[in-house]
Amino acid sequence: MGASVVAGGLVFGTLTVLGGWWALDGGLYGCGPDERRLARILAADPLLAARTDRFAPAGESTDTCDDDDRVVSVSQGFRGTGSPADTAAAYRTLVREQGWTALPVDRITPPDCYTKRTAGTEARLSFGTDSLDGLLWVTISAAREGEGWC
Repeated sequence: MGASVVAGGLVFGTLTVLGGWWALDGGLYGCGPDERRLARILAADPLLAARTDRFAPAGESTDTCDDDDRVVSVSQGFRGTGSPADTAAAYRTLVREQGWTALPVDRITPPDCYTKRTAGTEARLSFGTDSLDGLLWVTISAAREGEGWC
């Protein structure tokens, strides 16, 4: 009887540790391996590495994941050769050529918000010029369940 109590305690302890690790690694709450995999897929989108005579990537892309909604976002800055408006117009043309569809602007959806089915989910792409650094910042976001954000 004593050995079965010890064995039961070991099994319970192992399950508790493994269950805790699973829960903390995105099993119950927060971002986990599936979101990291989605971030890699989004980061590989050709629009985040696009280079033309009108703009080029500036620095490295960054990715984040919102633990509450599990929305993954990957952002990349671009430096333009012309005015911010010219850079945005050139990027807008490329976005449409790559099959992204503009969403209607309303009180929730800002201008330059696009959607496209990517990695089995509805991704969102948005961009705008940052007045502090002058870069055109592009963000692609998606969630395994639901949609990305603009």
